[in-house]
Amino acid sequence: MDIQENVEFGLSVRGIGKKERAEKARELLDLVGLSGFEKRLPNQLSGGQRQRVALARALAPEPSLLLLDEPLSALDTRLRKGLRVWLRKLHDKIKLTSVMVTHDQEEAFELSDRILVVNHGKIEQNNLPQKIFNEPASEFVASFVGETNQILTEVKRGLIRWNGLKFSAPFFPDNEPIKLLFRPHDVYVTSNPEEDSVPAVITSIHFFGAFQELEIEMSEGGKLTAHIPIGVAEKSDFHLNKKVFVQITKYHIFVNE
Repeated sequence: MDIQENVEFGLSVRGIGKKERAEKARELLDLVGLSGFEKRLPNQLSGGQRQRVALARALAPEPSLLLLDEPLSALDTRLRKGLRVWLRKLHDKIKLTSVMVTHDQEEAFELSDRILVVNHGKIEQNNLPQKIFNEPASEFVASFVGETNQILTEVKRGLIRWNGLKFSAPFFPDNEPIKLLFRPHDVYVTSNPEEDSVPAVITSIHFFGAFQELEIEMSEGGKLTAHIPIGVAEKSDFHLNKKVFVQITKYHIFVNE
């Protein structure tokens, strides 16, 4: 079968008329960026193109349950974003239940109503995307979902003290090894001292389009990574060797096992 016949196959099995099948196939092929490929055979396409055809073929009959295993992994960034938006709209329109395996966290957060984080066959957390990110149930989830600064330390009288910073830890026993984790975007960096902030110096700057990644060395010796929105970074005139002041706005504590 050629590409159009592949996409139409599920519709033909369901008895959909030829004209409607052809229109739906053309719509889907346009969505996945394969307009003009209707008469080609699968062996005339690249691996990524064949994957797009397979996705279009699976979606054509508008199934009640869709099982997806890394469905967008071979696509370029622009197509992935377009297909994610389309899949979300399809889900909302026909109440499609989808189970998708993916290692792309952006993809998971954008598409899911619920996420299961699996580690060596064990479900570490099953919750809403916002809860997974903001309230990780384990050290693995906190480390796996998004970037983190990780510090191995101890609690003393309900507090963690690290290079001038203080973290409340009232429910952890003293002198037991624990891991303190906080995300780069939860590192607040300013040019002027504020209450509870500690002095530091910018030792490295990396540009990532929407944000700058700062490597920062604390005045007492510790190092951390901060992600600063590009507008804030430019307005603050962050540059190498600039003296800054740091606070941590949110953090997670886990017993080190």
